This record gives sequence, structure tokens and C-alpha cells, in this order.
Amino acid sequence: MCAASARSDSVKQLLWPRSWAALGHRRQRTAPRISLPIAQTFCRASTALAVLGLALACLALGAPAPRAQPAGGGKPSAPTKELIAVLDFEIVGGSKAEASAVTDRLREEMLKTGQVTLVDRSQIEAVLNEQALQQACTSSECAVQVGRILGVRRMVAGKVTKISDKLWQISAQVVDVETTETLRAETVTFEGRYLDLLLTGVSELAAKLAGAAVIPSGPAARGRAAVLTDPTGADLILDGQAIAQKSDALLDQLPAGTHTVVANKGSLTATANFIVNPGSLTRVELKLAQRQASLHVNSTPLNATVRLDGQEVGRTPLVLDVHPGEHTLEVAREGYQPATGTVVANLDAPTTVTVTLLEKDAATLEYEHDRRMWKFNRNTSFYGGILMATIGYLEARAVAKSNARQDDLQAQALASNNVQQRQSLVTQIATERDLGRAYKATSQIGYVTGAIMLGVSIWLQRHPPEPPAASGKSSIQVSALPFGPGGAPALALRWSW
Repeated sequence: MCAASARSDSVKQLLWPRSWAALGHRRQRTAPRISLPIAQTFCRASTALAVLGLALACLALGAPAPRAQPAGGGKPSAPTKELIAVLDFEIVGGSKAEASAVTDRLREEMLKTGQVTLVDRSQIEAVLNEQALQQACTSSECAVQVGRILGVRRMVAGKVTKISDKLWQISAQVVDVETTETLRAETVTFEGRYLDLLLTGVSELAAKLAGAAVIPSGPAARGRAAVLTDPTGADLILDGQAIAQKSDALLDQLPAGTHTVVANKGSLTATANFIVNPGSLTRVELKLAQRQASLHVNSTPLNATVRLDGQEVGRTPLVLDVHPGEHTLEVAREGYQPATGTVVANLDAPTTVTVTLLEKDAATLEYEHDRRMWKFNRNTSFYGGILMATIGYLEARAVAKSNARQDDLQAQALASNNVQQRQSLVTQIATERDLGRAYKATSQIGYVTGAIMLGVSIWLQRHPPEPPAASGKSSIQVSALPFGPGGAPALALRWSW
């Protein structure tokens, strides 16, 4: 381009008519012309400088930005807090204001944990209004939709249920916006006033949710727990591992989260689950109770009814937790001979008892039928005799009252001077005399029938049906019998018939 301009100026100089000056025309004064070689060199240099500047600019844009060095000796900065959003909770059985207060309180408590950063409530409301989601957004699908618009990775949604004025339930879930999975679902049931719910129940829920809302990074936070037992001096097992400390004990440097502690002292035991919050002390109280022994009851055939100490506890096969000591065990099934025995169990190990029930023969079944009929006839005769004797007694009292009324009516008839009134009284006396005779007959029938039925009941009681000759008894077998101190069996079975 520059070369073409210089060449054009040179052509104009060669073709400029010199005669124009003689004709009186003045040429416009122009800048001094540059020769063609100099112009070409200048243009080439300018183009080279422009290309070099463009290359330097491209390198500057593609180079990584210098990292800011943190203060304090160049140590790396702490990881950023996870940004989450808490949706307004749904209310069931209460007012919207109560649910709003619970949601605000939950946001405050989650911020206090120092583990999360919350999206401003106005931004959430703006998204809900824009997406026409003015109703309560509590489902995971709705939470994921709002979370993607807000640009967060975790969403918290839930509802508040007012069961009564002093019984509340708060349920919440933490949803991963990217995977649409529910990371954690927590439910807190609180018994007390609404104000206490805001101060205590919401704090517990916030601690649980904050731990699930943060994307794990770096070492886990830790806390402490004080384990107190009644009585003290119990051996402790924490999360399945025995520890050297005995109760009452202060456990330090526990990872935040849920733990299980078991306390044992002799035959006493107790188990509790507790939650450790970062940087806080959790108090765990356990009331030790008598440890239970395990008793496994099997039978041939299965589905036999099991009674322990006179109470039905289920059907075989059955696993029972029983107090150490002596118990009465009964195993029975329809059509089979029952088995009854005494079980002495301790805490050393589970014990399996297998009972073999023998099927009843025809003679036994006939005997059981006769005995059922015998019991029915005996009881019917006894209670029927009592009933008939009672009827006879009541009718005898009715006879006495009828005789008294006859005497009263007869006295009135003798004292009356009115002929019509006297005839009326005589008619009443005759009617009452007939009733008295009927009462007397019924009373006699009741007494006689009652005496006969009671006599039959006494005779039946003295003459029960004869049982058949024994053809075999149900048997038991004890397997894996543990031994107690000194080699004595930990379980003894003494069967009685």
C-alpha cells in the first residue's frame, strides 16, 4: 500500500504541466515528497512492528494469571465454604408464619456452624416467582430445578408438621443438584413449646444438615463426648471397639457424626447412639439394665406355639431374649403331643433348643374329644344347677310376698262397708292366690332341678374319662450347650409331664 502511494506521487511529478505556472495558476504548497526506496523501507518496518505487537498481546492473554501469595509466610488459604440454598419449608397443621420462622431459624443455625454459605432469601424468592413456583417447593425435583438456576450444588428442602401444640416434627433433605440424589434425610421430633422448638429442635437439625451439605474436603472436624452411666465403672465399647476408659468418661477427638456406645458392667448393659458436632461437647447418659440371654427354640414340625412362663411369645422357629435364670417353656401344636419343661439360661452364649413333637394316635385323639365333652357336661351341670337353684330361691320369695298381699287384701275386705269395693277386693284376693300357687310350683321345680344338676356335676367330677396307655412322648434336644463356671451347663432342661 505504501509503495503504491509513493509510485503515484512520482508519476504525478513527471506528468505535472510546467506551463500551468506561466498561465498564472498557483499550485498548492505540499509537503516535501519522499523518495520511493525510503517509503518502502518505512512501510516494511511499520508492518513488522505491528505483527510483533500483536504476537506479544496474544501471549499476554494466554498466559496464566499470577497467583496471589497469602499473608503469613506463603501458607495456602483455607478452602472456601460450600454455597447452598435453603427453600422455605412446607407447613402441615400449622400456620405459614410458623414454618417461615422455622426456616429462618434453620438458616441462622446452619450459618453458625461455619461450614456453609447460604444464598440470600431474596434471590430464591425471585427464582420461584420467575418460574411460577409460588407454592411450597419441597420435592427433590423442584429443589433440583431451583438449584440449577441459582448455580448451587446443594439444596435443602423440607416440611414442618404440627401434631399438637406441644408435639412437632421437622423433616428435611439435602439434595445434590448435579446428581439429583438425596444425600441425607433427617427428621427431628420435638415435644415442647413452639419457642423451645426454635431454640433446641432446629439447632439439632441444622447441625445434621450442615454436615451433609458440605462437599468433603480436608480433615474432618472433631468434637467431644461425655459418657455417664448409672451405675458408674462400666466397660465401654465405642463403634464396635473396646476402649481403655471406664464410665464416667470424657472422650476427646471424636470425628463429627453418629457414634454408638455400649456400656457393660457384670450382667448389666446399655446401648446408645449419639451425634458429635464439630467443636462441641455431647452428653450421653445411660441407665444400665439387666442383660438379656438369647434362647433359640426350634421344633419338628415347625410352626408350633411357644409359651414362656405361661405367656404366648410366638411360633417356631423363634429367637427369644430372656432374663437370666429359670423359665417355664411350653411347645405345642394341634395334632401333636405338647412338651413342657424348665429352662435355666445364663449370659455366656446363645443356646438352641430343638423339640421333637410326636403325632397323637387315634386313642389319644378320642380321649381328648371325650375329655372336652366331659368338661362341657360337667361345667354345664354345675352352672345350670346353680342357676335353677337361684330361680327356686327367687320364686320362693315371690310366694312369700304374694301371701302377704293376700292377707292385706283380706283385711281391707273385712273392714269395708261398700259392697262393690268388697267384691273387687275378693276378686283381687283370688288372683293373688293363683299367682302364689304358680310361684310356689316354679320354686319347687327350680330347687329340684338345681339339686339334680349339681348332683350330676359332682358325679362327673368324680368320674373323668380314662386316658389311654402312653404310646410315646415328645422329646427335646439341646445343641451347642455352653458351659458356665466350673464346667456346669449354662442351660438345664427338666421336662415334666
